[in-house]
Amino acid sequence: MSHYSEEKRGTLRESLEYEILHWPHVSSRRMFGCPAYLVSGRLFAFLVNEGVVVTQLSKRQRSHARQLFETEPFQIDQRPISRWLCLSVPEGEVTLSDLRRLLRFIRYSYESASGT
Repeated sequence: MSHYSEEKRGTLRESLEYEILHWPHVSSRRMFGCPAYLVSGRLFAFLVNEGVVVTQLSKRQRSHARQLFETEPFQIDQRPISRWLCLSVPEGEVTLSDLRRLLRFIRYSYESASGT
């Protein structure tokens, strides 16, 4: 999986941040060379060129996400992290429907990371 490019994913980042950064206790910073989102210091999502990686989904939520998105586990140095799921988002304009589907799983990850 490649790193993040603002040129390729800036529009997606802006759309997601418009929602995510208003959630309680959310901060953003760069991790793995990508825009990352944390709640009270716990990572719950980050952007990559292929889409959005969610880090805190339950097994059932990951299964549901696989029905709605092309997915793959995030890899660090050729090692897959099976709990971290990349939800693929085609390049180009992101529809409101796509954004809602993404935010649903990002929100699940946020809630799990925040303990709510």
